[in-house]
Amino acid sequence: MRVLLDTNVLVSAFLLRDSIPRRLVDHCLGSLDLVTSPKLIEELESVLSRPKIAARTSPLFAQGFIEAYRQTALLADEGPALSVCRDPADDHVLATAVAAGTALVVTGDNDLLVLDPFGDVRILTPVDALVWLSARGDIP
Repeated sequence: MRVLLDTNVLVSAFLLRDSIPRRLVDHCLGSLDLVTSPKLIEELESVLSRPKIAARTSPLFAQGFIEAYRQTALLADEGPALSVCRDPADDHVLATAVAAGTALVVTGDNDLLVLDPFGDVRILTPVDALVWLSARGDIP
């Protein structure tokens, strides 16, 4: 199964080692195909370099996290532009998910969550994603 983790989930997983987003990332790495796009990688780099976040970690650790994610996740094109989100800045997340045949988008962004389901794509919070994936037997 293909899963797209929104930037806010990845940042939480990066900063909070004992968090639900971190548990979700750890589970996904072992049994699911993570999907990202060049724009999402760029967004992750931008957020992790913000002074407020950079002050909480080392630049080398942040760069290592980004590189590990880049090497682990399937890099997908965004596909055709969509215009469905309340926040147009989020449309690229759904466009990538649809183009890559992703079954699940995990996010904390309410502008995306209200669209669940979007066609065949589920859009869930990290907590709900863990429950859903576990119930389906996709993660232990």
